[in-house]
Amino acid sequence: MSYAYSIFSILTLVVLYFANKKLTSSYYPLHVFYGIMISALFVLFHMIVLNLHVIPILGIPVSEDDDFMYYGPLFYALLCVIVSMVAHGKDRK
Repeated sequence: MSYAYSIFSILTLVVLYFANKKLTSSYYPLHVFYGIMISALFVLFHMIVLNLHVIPILGIPVSEDDDFMYYGPLFYALLCVIVSMVAHGKDRK
């Protein structure tokens, strides 16, 4: 299960980058707010997996004994923040 979680998390990081790049490059404050909320939802998803040991959308329980699934969601949550910061950048036109 940890492989599938890792693959889907990495794929969603790519989606998060392009979504944030598009939304935060706009001058409309509401679009920037949506970009921030998308980032927060991705981080919230990983924090729920970390704390509850259940993948929320699918309802799949995660083993608490697996070290990767204990530290993996924390790592992916931090990656979501870093990707969002890089996507925001200074590309406003």
